[in-house]
Amino acid sequence: MSKRNSEILSLLEALKYQTNELLANQLLYNEMVDNNADGLIVVDGDGIIRFANKMAAKMFNCKKAKKLEGEMFGFNPVENAAIEIEIAIENKVTTVEMRASKIEWEGRSAMLLILRSGTDMGKIRSSLQKASESLKAMVNASPLAIIALDMGGAVTLWSRAAERIFGWSESEMRGQPFPLEDSPLEEIIERVLSGESFFEQEISGQFGLYGLSKIFNLWATPLSNTAGATGGVMLMIADITESKLQKNKMEHALLISEGRFRMALDNSPISVSSQDTDLRYTWAYNPLACVQEVQMLGKTDDDLFLPEDAALLSELKRSVLKSGNEKRGEVKIQCNGQLYFYDMSVEPIVGDAGEIIGVTCAATDVSALRHTESVATFALHHDTLTGLPNRMLFRDRLQQALVLAQRDGVQCFAVMHFGVDQFKTINQCFGHAVGDKLLLDVGKRLAMVMYEIDTVSRVGGDEFLILVHNIQDGRDAASVARKVIASLQQPFILNGQDTYLSASIGVAVYPNDGTTADDLLRNADAAMHLAKEDLGRGNYQFFCADMNSRAMHTFKLEGDLHRALEREEFHLHYQPQVDIKSNLIIGAEALIRWRHPEKGNIPPGEFIPAAESCGLIGPIGDWVLQAACRQHRAWLDAGLPAIRIAVNLSARQFLRGDLVEKVTQALAASGMQPCCLELELTESMLMHDVENMVNILHALKQMGVRLSIDDFGTGYSSLSYLKRFPLDILKIDRSFVNDLGTEADDGEIAKTIIAMAHALDLEVVAEGVENRRQLDFMRDFQCDFVQGYFFSKPLPAEEYARLLKARTLASDMAQAA
Repeated sequence: MSKRNSEILSLLEALKYQTNELLANQLLYNEMVDNNADGLIVVDGDGIIRFANKMAAKMFNCKKAKKLEGEMFGFNPVENAAIEIEIAIENKVTTVEMRASKIEWEGRSAMLLILRSGTDMGKIRSSLQKASESLKAMVNASPLAIIALDMGGAVTLWSRAAERIFGWSESEMRGQPFPLEDSPLEEIIERVLSGESFFEQEISGQFGLYGLSKIFNLWATPLSNTAGATGGVMLMIADITESKLQKNKMEHALLISEGRFRMALDNSPISVSSQDTDLRYTWAYNPLACVQEVQMLGKTDDDLFLPEDAALLSELKRSVLKSGNEKRGEVKIQCNGQLYFYDMSVEPIVGDAGEIIGVTCAATDVSALRHTESVATFALHHDTLTGLPNRMLFRDRLQQALVLAQRDGVQCFAVMHFGVDQFKTINQCFGHAVGDKLLLDVGKRLAMVMYEIDTVSRVGGDEFLILVHNIQDGRDAASVARKVIASLQQPFILNGQDTYLSASIGVAVYPNDGTTADDLLRNADAAMHLAKEDLGRGNYQFFCADMNSRAMHTFKLEGDLHRALEREEFHLHYQPQVDIKSNLIIGAEALIRWRHPEKGNIPPGEFIPAAESCGLIGPIGDWVLQAACRQHRAWLDAGLPAIRIAVNLSARQFLRGDLVEKVTQALAASGMQPCCLELELTESMLMHDVENMVNILHALKQMGVRLSIDDFGTGYSSLSYLKRFPLDILKIDRSFVNDLGTEADDGEIAKTIIAMAHALDLEVVAEGVENRRQLDFMRDFQCDFVQGYFFSKPLPAEEYARLLKARTLASDMAQAA
C-alpha cells in the first residue's frame, strides 16, 4: 500500500473518530444543564421531583441527582415569580433564590425550578460565551463538513471543512439557502425534516461551486427547537472520493493477486486456512485430510475430526493464540479410515490495534513420507516372511521386561526358545517355498495361542522366541509350553496333504534362570537343544532339572493345601502384644501354622505364596478369622480377660466382595465383641481400588472392628490416602526395628513414622522387638505397643492362655533382662 493510501486511511479513521466526537457534542447543551451552576429541578403537579441536575443534588446534600427523583419537593413554587428559600448547603444554612416557570414534562404539566445561590449573571454569560467559543472551535477543527440548516433550508452553521469541500465561504453561505437542485442531498434533507436520520450514508454526484464529482459519507439528523419539535437539519459530511478510488484500485489488485495465489495452491500439497480466536475456520483452501474447504467454514477441529486428533490440533493453535509466536509441529489425522500426516506451521493474525484476532495455518501433507518411514521401520524390526518381531525387536522387549521387573518387583516371566522338529527334512522333501509357507502358518498359530501382551518372534530358520508375561512361577510357564505344543497337533496342509509337526521348547524363567537378556536367551536355547536331543522331541524342558523339581514340588504342595483344610491340619499360634508403658499384655496377633502329616511343620513363608498362587488364600483366611474368634470366646469362657486379637487379611478376601459378611458371620458365630477384633491390612492392599477400599473399611468400622495397617514403611502408600482410611493402629515393619543402635540405624525413620501416626491419631505397634536396646528405643520414641521375641515367641493357644493368666509376666521379663 502506497504512502498516499496509508495517509488517506489514517485520515478516514481520524474523520470517523472526530465525527463520533461531534455527535457526542450534540449532547453538550444537555450536559450544560446537568453541570449548570444553578440548581435545576422539574416538579410535577403532585409536587414530586421528576428531574434534578448535579447542582440541585449538591444543594440538597445528595450524592447523585437520580436519588432526588421521586422525592416530594418541600417548597411551594410560584409561577413566574422569584422567591427566596433557605436550605442547608454543606452543613450551612443558605438563602437561595427560586424561580419557577410552567413547562410540559413527558406530556404532563410541570414546573421548572431554577435555584440560584448568587445573582452573578455576568459570570454565567461568560461561562456560556466560553462554551460557545469552545463548541465553535471544535466544529471548525473537525475534518468533517458540519452544516446546520433551518426549516426553510437556510444555512445557520458552516464549518471550515464545508468551505474546503464545497468551495463557498461561511460569510457567503450563512443565511443563504443551501443549493439542493438536482442534488442527492435534496431528498435526504426532506426526509430528515420529517424526522428520519441517516448514519454513514454513502452518496455520490456533482457538488459545490465547481460541480465536481464527489463521493460522500453523510450523517444527517434533525435538530429540535425549544419546544421539542423539528427545527432544522444537522449535516456532517466526509469527502471519501480519493480513498474510494484507491480502495477500488486495491480491491482490483487484490483480486488479481488472489487469482495468482489460488493458481499456485491448486497444484500444491499445502492446505491453507485461517481461524478466529474461537478456532472456527473463517477461510480455507485445499482440503485438510478428507475434509473439503466448504465443510470447514464456521466449524472447529472438534467438529471435524476425532477427539484425540482435534485435541492435538487445538493445542498447537491455542499456544500460538496465547504466546503470539509462530509454532510448528507435526500432527496426524484419521479420516474415513485413512491416516494423514501434516507438517503444520501456525502464525498469529494481528489486528490493527496490535491484538491477536486469529491464526493462519499452513499444513504440508507428509503422509507419503511417513508411510515410507513406517514401512522401513517395520522392516527393520520384523521378520520379512512372517511379519513377526525379529531378534532385534524381541531383544528390545526383553530388555524392557527386565527393567520393569526390577523397577516394579515383578516376580516372574519366561523366555521360550521354540524349534520345529525335523524342519530340514521338510525343506528337502517339499522345497523351500513350501517350507516358508509352513513357517508362516506356524507363526500364525503361535500368535493365536499367546496373549497380546506376550511377544512371538521369528529369529531365523525354524526357530522362534516367545516372551511370556503374567506368570507366577515355573508351573505357569510349563502350562504355557504345553499350550504351545498343543497348538501344533492339528495337521498342516503341505502340497495338498496333511502333515503333522512337533516342536521342542526350552524354557528359562526370570529370575531363577537369569537376570540379563543374554543369560535368559542363552539358557532358553540350551534347554531347547536338550529337549530336542535328549528327550525325543515334541516336548518342553526347563533350563535345569532343579526347575522341574521345584515346579513339581509346588504342584504337590498346592495339592496338599487343598487337603489340609479338609483334614484340619492348620492351627493358630498367638504372639503377645505388650503395652510399653505398663508392660501388660493387651492383645495377640493370630499366626497360622501348618503341621503336615508327612513333612512336619511347613513354614508360612513356603505355603502362603503357594496358597495365593492356587487361590486357596481366601478360604484359609476365612478359617483363620473364624478360628481366632472362637478361641477368643473360649478364653473368655475360661475366665481370662478380654484382650484384642489381630488377624491378617489377604488381598483375595477384599477382592471377593464379601468380607463384611464374613466378619459379621464370624463374630455372630463366636459371640466375640467387635471391639476385640483387629483386622490387619498391608499398604499394597490399601492402595488397590482406593474408593472401594474406603467403603469396605468404613463398613467394618461402623461394626466396631479395629483396623490396622501392617508392615508400614515397606509399601508406597500416600499420606493423603492414609488420612481417608478409618484406621486405628499402625504397625512398624520389623526391618526398621532390627538395626536400631547399629551402624545401619533406622531410628530416625521409626521415630518419624511414630510421630506421623500420632499426628493422625493412630496407635503404634512395633514388630520384631528382640532385645532390651530395641525396647528402650521404642519407649524413647513414645511407641504405644511392642511385639517380638523379647517378650515371647508365637505360642499355641494353651500356652498363651497360661501366659495371659500371669499378665505381669512381660514386666517381669523386661526387668530381668
